[in-house]
Amino acid sequence: MVVTFVVIIFSVLLFTSQQPKTLIFKASKTGIVSGGIVYPYKTVKTFWIIYNPPTVKTLNFETSAYLNSQISLELGSQDPVELKLFLNQYIPEDLDREESFTDTLARNLKI
Repeated sequence: MVVTFVVIIFSVLLFTSQQPKTLIFKASKTGIVSGGIVYPYKTVKTFWIIYNPPTVKTLNFETSAYLNSQISLELGSQDPVELKLFLNQYIPEDLDREESFTDTLARNLKI
């Protein structure tokens, strides 16, 4: 049990010390492209934008995939209103969604 806790603590320290990768994503007429992965609009069920500057500014969407069906992307300097208007042409927006507990926890732990 002690070994398990040591491995967990080491893993957490290792992941929190790394700088996050910067991925460029693009919303096009065919889908959302992020880090070389294409999410066609036909596989995206809904999207929502969490906007609470300066701490939270994310595009979130749910796909029809069985695993990893919710994707969260940091907007950076992108205008969320402009992105929202563009995406509304292709997929429905879910206005009732809020930031999930795991996203809040990951942001606060900076992992």
